[in-house]
Amino acid sequence: MSVVPVFSIIVPVYNVAAYLEAALNSLLGQSFHDFEVVLVNDGSTDSSGNICDGFVLKDERFSVLHQENQGQSIARNNGFKLSKGKYIYYFDADDLLDGDALVEWLALFVEFSVDSILFGATVFSDSNIKNERLVYQRGVGVVGESRESSGYVFDSLRLETYFPSPCCYVTARKFLSKISFNESVIHEDNTFYLDLFLQNSLNIRVVDKPYFKRRLRPDSTMTSTKTIKNILGFQRCFDESLEKYMASNDSRYLAFSDSFQHQLIEVICLVDNGAVTLQNRKRILKNLQKLFIAKSYRFKTTIASLFPELYLLRIKGRQN
Repeated sequence: MSVVPVFSIIVPVYNVAAYLEAALNSLLGQSFHDFEVVLVNDGSTDSSGNICDGFVLKDERFSVLHQENQGQSIARNNGFKLSKGKYIYYFDADDLLDGDALVEWLALFVEFSVDSILFGATVFSDSNIKNERLVYQRGVGVVGESRESSGYVFDSLRLETYFPSPCCYVTARKFLSKISFNESVIHEDNTFYLDLFLQNSLNIRVVDKPYFKRRLRPDSTMTSTKTIKNILGFQRCFDESLEKYMASNDSRYLAFSDSFQHQLIEVICLVDNGAVTLQNRKRILKNLQKLFIAKSYRFKTTIASLFPELYLLRIKGRQN
């Protein structure tokens, strides 16, 4: 590894001992070798920390920071502070990366002189968990070309191929130094993604190859039961994004607002009914109605907030 590696792979780690070795081996086995892996053990109570230490001893490209549990956002931010690479990639500690990802990313960065590469993902499960809602495809009409980043974001919203997971893009370091993951909310990926690709005018390359392989497992962020924290976290991200990006009357920003409202309704519907009382649902609805919500969404938001079962039945009825 050179003094300044080509890639820095930042990996927050928390209680994933059963999956961590496979995840890190997918990095260790990369066909391109000039990279570093910055592990941030976020107060794990299982053997994850020991596994991290083992990889540090095994390969000098691996380093680890052990910290008290502070959450994924702080772990990612601390990992970035320790990283040195020219290109930054955020990876989850229970997933897998295609063995040729780094060598192919570098080829794209060099050939097209781009600032960021966005790509697709596949989903797999070791335990028969299914989630048909998870689709990570960049979509027809935006793939295989270099784009200006804000235009791509709006196109992906229009084509319903918007997904902000930081595991599905890799970016030149210089564009990440002035932004960070919001350390106090859930769904922080949304604000980070929009800050990166809307505040900056990046030259990006969009590919649909599924370099990232997402594992569905019990009790993960993707499969765990949603609670009121998910609603309030997404609401805060929505509110902050509207404040930053809705000042313009540009029709593209209105489409952005519509998409966020739709996602917010989905989050509300996924919340476990036993975890949120009707009184709390009314409070959530009152807060949501203070936001800039289009008239077409007011009825949907009301029904989803108070009676999510009815809204889900309505959706299923349309699909059938």
